[in-house]
Amino acid sequence: MELWLADGPWTAAVMVAAIDAGLVDVDTDRVLLVASCAEVPEVAHWWTDEPPAFLDGRFRAVLDLNAAMEPYHPAHYAPPSRNKHDLVDAIVAAFGAHDVTRLVVPSLTARPASTLLDLFTTSPVTLFSCDVAAWTRDLPPAPASVAFRVTGHLAVPLVPGARMPRLGLEFDPEEIPASAVAATVPDDASIHPDGLVIADTDPFLPDALERTAAAAALLAAAGCASVAVALAHPGHDSRHTDVRLALAAQGTDVDVIGWGPRALAAAARPGVRTLGAGSTALLATAMLGARAAAAVRDADTDAVMMRDIDDEAAAAMLPMHRQRVAARTAPPTPSVPRPRGLRRIARGLRRRLPG
Repeated sequence: MELWLADGPWTAAVMVAAIDAGLVDVDTDRVLLVASCAEVPEVAHWWTDEPPAFLDGRFRAVLDLNAAMEPYHPAHYAPPSRNKHDLVDAIVAAFGAHDVTRLVVPSLTARPASTLLDLFTTSPVTLFSCDVAAWTRDLPPAPASVAFRVTGHLAVPLVPGARMPRLGLEFDPEEIPASAVAATVPDDASIHPDGLVIADTDPFLPDALERTAAAAALLAAAGCASVAVALAHPGHDSRHTDVRLALAAQGTDVDVIGWGPRALAAAARPGVRTLGAGSTALLATAMLGARAAAAVRDADTDAVMMRDIDDEAAAAMLPMHRQRVAARTAPPTPSVPRPRGLRRIARGLRRRLPG
């Protein structure tokens, strides 16, 4: 079986687009792992909350990776050797097959994809690049132990006109047509805003809510009769109610949703306008057909304006992703010492010390 990993609805949509466009083997046994990388995935998970219809018929089975490694979180947990077999057993048992003939992942260095690469060390790999971080040239190249396993690389043209780095591989990526991605996401959103604010930074940083409210006001001034906010920051896409109430307290009454299938479908509606600081989510809405713009501040007047996304504007967004790339590829945080674990270490030391 081929084991595919989707760490969010945008990744899943891109993967389905590649399947439908015939860019991958059609007659194969595909199974899908879905993961939520939100700060509190137990509260909101894009798969269990909004099962995307575009996955129907493309995979034999789907497994929630968050449930498989509970109480750990896929975005942070790299299992130690003693726990790897348990996770492999859970994945294999869920899908009813033992031979993983291929791994299909959205990254070679960031969790949870790197965790799967470490679990299934002999499987060939296909890489899907659908995050703007892949264009920053700050993404670390794949380790040699992983790069030699990569036999396929597909990417969406998120940054038009920009040449994507090879990421340590020996070949250039094959492009997934933007039209194929747009055709994947149906216009069947449960909300129908004329404008969609892509809140792609931490909404609770100083002045973040004010910037979100200002972006909503800009869209309203541009003629959008109804405006919604999509929380696209990976750590806070589950705090819909908190953000909605905080914005309402400032006089901005809008719907707030996560960056999930509903947001993708809303962005695919004909004529919708989207506005953000510059992220994968904002560029994704442009690929889905939205009229996307970046919120920029005028150096002379300090006023915030809308700048339609073109090739130059998209390329200018790349430097802001360096810090996020570093965070996603950093070594996992060590576990908090527990009394039981400390006692085990002490017993081991006593056995090793002479006398």
